[in-house]
Amino acid sequence: MRKPSSILIVDDDTDSLRLLSSILSKTGYSIGMAKNGTDALKFISRRLPDLILLDIMMPEMDGLELCRRIKSCPEFNDIPIIFITAMDQQKDKTAGLESGAVDYITKPFDHAEVMARVKTHLELKLLRDGLEQRVAERTEELLQSEGRYRFLTENVGDGVFILRDMQLIFVNPAFADIFALPEEQVIGQDFLSLVNEDFKVRFKMLIQTVMEGIQTENFQTLCVRGDSREIWVEGNCNRIEWNAQPSVLGTLKDITLRKLREIEDAAEKERLIRENRQLRASVKDRHRLGNLVGKSPAMQDLYEFIIKASKSDGNVFIYGESGVGKELVARTIHEMSRRRDRPFVPVNCSAIPEALFESEFFGYCRGAFTGAGKSKPGFFDMADNGTLFLDEVAEITPGTQAKLLRAVESGGYMPVGGIKQKDPDVRIISATNSDVRNALETGTLREDFFYRLHVFPVRVPPLKERKEDIPLLVDYFLSLYDKEKKSLLIPESVQEDLLRYHWPGNVRELQSAVRRYVGLNRFELYEMPLSVSPKKFYYKGSDLREALAVFEKAFISECLAKNNGHVEKTSGMLGIPRRTLSRKMKSLGIKRP
Repeated sequence: MRKPSSILIVDDDTDSLRLLSSILSKTGYSIGMAKNGTDALKFISRRLPDLILLDIMMPEMDGLELCRRIKSCPEFNDIPIIFITAMDQQKDKTAGLESGAVDYITKPFDHAEVMARVKTHLELKLLRDGLEQRVAERTEELLQSEGRYRFLTENVGDGVFILRDMQLIFVNPAFADIFALPEEQVIGQDFLSLVNEDFKVRFKMLIQTVMEGIQTENFQTLCVRGDSREIWVEGNCNRIEWNAQPSVLGTLKDITLRKLREIEDAAEKERLIRENRQLRASVKDRHRLGNLVGKSPAMQDLYEFIIKASKSDGNVFIYGESGVGKELVARTIHEMSRRRDRPFVPVNCSAIPEALFESEFFGYCRGAFTGAGKSKPGFFDMADNGTLFLDEVAEITPGTQAKLLRAVESGGYMPVGGIKQKDPDVRIISATNSDVRNALETGTLREDFFYRLHVFPVRVPPLKERKEDIPLLVDYFLSLYDKEKKSLLIPESVQEDLLRYHWPGNVRELQSAVRRYVGLNRFELYEMPLSVSPKKFYYKGSDLREALAVFEKAFISECLAKNNGHVEKTSGMLGIPRRTLSRKMKSLGIKRP
């Protein structure tokens, strides 16, 4: 709510003071009174009134002199002054207005006239004050805008330029640096003189299109620097009014390295397309792809996926039971991609403690912590320009997933103890044998992390779904382990057993069986019963988690006993990875019998 306007009445006549004060205060004005010029000046110096009613005939200092003094002071001269006096000669009115007053009322006065004139001049003052404030604010905005504009154009990394009739009338320091020319030499130069001959017509048409007010996309063009070196630039242009004349405002940046890489990638892509066409033509009924072996329809589908995935840099997510060869699939994708000559870095996520996650994945700098005598690269550093394989990725804790997500999303990370971000070029292939749907529902696997990795999903079929591949796999493993070239043969009865067996350990179990056969000249299949229950299970408490732990310990102990303490056989029997079983044994305090 706006406070009431204040009025100072200056008159040596006490009756006039009281009368005017009574009239004006009833309307809501705040009234101040002074009987002479000296008192009036003191009042004004303490509190500025919004308007002054001033008598002329006063002792010591008359109203005309007081008005001139007020108007001569910069702090007071915008206060409107109305003379209200018995002097009604024209020369008196002229003298009053010349001294700086805005109005002149003669006594005896009409109350309504005084109120009307006071109201009018107060409203005019409010309008004037508001206009002055807006002008001041707008001036400040313009000054700030100019300052920001100057700061941006002088400090921004992109080149900024203004064209009129293809002539450069403004450039910022970054523009001059990009073209290796002094600013003063660039100003006034025809922009086309900086453009490669083959691109001049196209760029001129672009500027004409912008001047016609048509929206354009970003442009790329080949330019020539002051040192005659050719560079690729990318930018955009907009039509503006500069000094009341139509002009073009543009920005650009040097993209030479990126463009050369794109040209190389395009050539590489064309080469890969030719290779992939040849591969696709021969993939039907193919028995092998890299080190993958199998001719079943499931494997043919897997080969097709690998060929497609190898053409892209998108993240791959591999599903499959333990022992199906998820890492082998990841390696094959890597070896068929453009990254084949760069590192393939496999990481067993379940084996990395959460406390060491950042230093293992992102590396650390010398002195980052006690014992860090020298810097150590992380997995991302080792996989730069190559492939990072995250095996058992669902074993990573949600907190650790959040840290890894930031690196995967932004493409950059900070080493432990470092101050500079690293930005490696890494393709990520993940794998798990866990129930992903349950992990997402329970929150042990973050959705944002999962979907960032889950770009190209593929399931590697278990061996029991492609038993027609078993003879091929056996032959492959025999050739691998038969160092003495004994040309071992598999009896028909054994082959039948191999096809009947359900292979809970998948290809890894078959590989072990063949290796034993090469060494012992006999096949031994360790088929385990599907159900095992501990002979004794006693628990008197009511805590469910504790009861489950007691049961789990008894169950695993009995399975180990049935397998004579053989951890790998027991893990196959239980249908869990060997490292998971080892971790459970350690946490539950189970010792091998």
